Amino acid sequence: MNIADPAPKPNKSAALLDNERRRLAAIVESSNDAIISENLDGIIVSWNSAAERIYGFSTDEVIGKHITEVIPTARDGEMLELMLRVRRGEQVPSFEVRRTSKEGIVRDVNVKVSPVRDESGEIIGVSAIVRDISDRVSIERELQNRIRQQAAVAQLGQHAIAQTNLTDLLNHATELVRRTLDIEFATVLELIPGSQEMLLRAGVGWKPGVIGMASVSALPISQSGYTLQSHEPVIISDLRTESRFTQVDLMREHGIISGMSVIIQTPERAFGVLSGHTSQQRTFSIDDVHFLEAIANILATAIARQQAYDLLGRRVEERTSELRMLLDITHDAAATLDLQPLVGLILDRVKEVVDYTGAALFVLEDSGEGLNLLRYQGPIPQHTLAYRWSLATHPHAHEVVTRARPVIINDVYSDHPLAEAFRRASKSDLGELRSDWGSWMGVPMMLRDRVIGMLSVEIDQVNAYTGRHAELLLAVADHAAMAVENARLYERARGLAALEERQKLARELHDSVSQALFGIGLGARTARALLDRDPSKVADPLDYVVSLAEAALTEMRALIFELRPDALQQDGLVGILDKQAAALAARHKLNIETDLGSEPDATLEVKEALYRIGQEALHNAVRHAHATTIWVRLNQAGQGLTLEILDNGVGFDPEGSFPGHLGLQSMRERAARMGAVILVESAPGEGARLQVIVPPAR
Repeated sequence: MNIADPAPKPNKSAALLDNERRRLAAIVESSNDAIISENLDGIIVSWNSAAERIYGFSTDEVIGKHITEVIPTARDGEMLELMLRVRRGEQVPSFEVRRTSKEGIVRDVNVKVSPVRDESGEIIGVSAIVRDISDRVSIERELQNRIRQQAAVAQLGQHAIAQTNLTDLLNHATELVRRTLDIEFATVLELIPGSQEMLLRAGVGWKPGVIGMASVSALPISQSGYTLQSHEPVIISDLRTESRFTQVDLMREHGIISGMSVIIQTPERAFGVLSGHTSQQRTFSIDDVHFLEAIANILATAIARQQAYDLLGRRVEERTSELRMLLDITHDAAATLDLQPLVGLILDRVKEVVDYTGAALFVLEDSGEGLNLLRYQGPIPQHTLAYRWSLATHPHAHEVVTRARPVIINDVYSDHPLAEAFRRASKSDLGELRSDWGSWMGVPMMLRDRVIGMLSVEIDQVNAYTGRHAELLLAVADHAAMAVENARLYERARGLAALEERQKLARELHDSVSQALFGIGLGARTARALLDRDPSKVADPLDYVVSLAEAALTEMRALIFELRPDALQQDGLVGILDKQAAALAARHKLNIETDLGSEPDATLEVKEALYRIGQEALHNAVRHAHATTIWVRLNQAGQGLTLEILDNGVGFDPEGSFPGHLGLQSMRERAARMGAVILVESAPGEGARLQVIVPPAR
């Protein structure tokens, strides 16, 4: 608005003009907008109170001065250009600009510049209306910051979902913080587990060699340590005057003045701190803090997810190792039924999942009153250990066996009753308390809900074993129980088989060889008597002795083969079938006719199975069928084999039941194992015919 004095209109009185001037001056003076007028030379001719407030200059200070003395030097060219445009009568649109007051206060203002014309329309000056829009611009700026920060949070969230590399995510987050907050430095510091230091894990703005190498204290003497300990955001306006903590050398070297930091808190623990800094003095808003916290929360979620993945991976790997170990125990049990080597393998497998200094495996006595040591592996020589642990004097073992549950002694030198009992029993067993004992754990070996033994481990560390270790050792003990029981049953069965074989051998020797020896002795005595009375008759008893000796030799060879079947490799199937037939014929005065042909082309396993089946069939024909003639035939057609045994005995019903006689069943089982079939033809009073048909090998 122009308040320069225009020429008075001739139809108005001087009084009216004076009133109008005063009214216009009051309007200008009371306006909230700065209203400034200047002549065409740029000299300020009017300056209202709003102008004084916005620019900080009083009316007396600016009237008569050039406008460029009020406008910042950097804007001189801009103002001169505006003056030229106004003088040319151009319309100048309003514009927004920042102005600095006399006191140095920066304000955002909207400026509208217009020409001032006299009654003839001639431009005689310039007016400027300046409105303070700092509040609006501040709100808009804050809104834009929020939008930008929210966009950055959303972007990082999407990146965190897609990103599996934690280091890349942390680097991306620090760059996003730096760019969004318009600062020079952004950092992720990771708390080093088990220490009081934080490593600069990721960051931007720092000198080369800092990231991944430098560390700061996690104690509250540093900004990061203070943030970590307080669990609250920390804002620094001026680090040079900060009194809550000291300025670390790293920040001083980089000229840092202002900044803020928040904690990165995962569900498990505090991962570290996220911070942003600048070398300019700056006041960070609460929205800035919320933005940094949002970024830290996304990082915490991603870190927790990565930790969960890592934990899951470790657990899968551990579980795989455990299952592999249990499978190895199963294979070990299948590979050997010798008890001592098997137990040694089991204890070796235990160490793969549960570490120990010493380990032992016990079996429970049938009476249930004590445990017998099968094997010990550790620093103590096994021969110095007690073979038997009485449950009455070993309460820790009694607890395992009677309650059928794991027992863990975290510290064998503690005041716990079981620890005291362990020390008493150990001193009684060994005569000393070893210094390399720390923890002990025992678990029951269960078989069909029945305790059959105990598996125990010890180590030279206290509090070494947990419930998880007990679960693992129980899993081993379950497999070990079955393996040990099978091995024990095998040993018993092997003992019974040996006894049965000895009894069978005794019967055979009695029925054949001993009878032959008796006959030889009788014939020899007869020959000796005849030698004195009638030497010419000695030949007959001597021939009898020779025939009996030959029969006994044949029988002994057959018995030796039954005990040592490796003769099959030397004589072949044809040879040993022929010897077996000759031995039976000599022993039982039978007529046995053989038609065996040449040695068949078959595996050793097939030959042995055929021999065992033939041996059983021949014995059945002699003992049960009471045959006088037996035919044995072996025929090879192509790559297949057929063993046929016929007799003229009493016969039987093949579909009948013969309790206590498992010969035919065992023959069928042997045949099935090599893919062969057995055909039996017989009827009461009509003899029997047995065929073993081995198909061609594929």
